[in-house]
Order: sequence, then C-alpha cells, then structure tokens
Amino acid sequence: MSAADQTTTYPDFVTDADRHAWDELTPDRKQQYLDAVDYVRAEYPDEELSVALIGTVLSFGG
Repeated sequence: MSAADQTTTYPDFVTDADRHAWDELTPDRKQQYLDAVDYVRAEYPDEELSVALIGTVLSFGG
C-alpha cells in the first residue's frame, strides 16, 4: 500500500476531524488502530467509531 493509499483509506470514519486525525497517525499506529477496529466495535456497539474512541481503548489496554 502506498503512502497515498494510507492517507485516504479510513475505517468508516464519518467526520473530517477523524479523517484529519487518521492522516496524522504514523503507519505503525494506523495498523494498531486498524487491528483494534473489530474489538472496539464488539465492545462498544452503540458508539460511533472514531480515532479518539480507538485511541482511548488502546490506551487502556483494550
């Protein structure tokens, strides 16, 4: 995947703020966030998926 692809592929983020936050992540951090998406969706099904939500879950060891 090229760098351009990484900055334009979002895991279902709907806000510009999330897209911008995603673009600011390093490639390694993006992979960590992508790896956590299924877990976050399963544990927090009523929450809107966001960079902040994934980051919070990861910071608490989710």
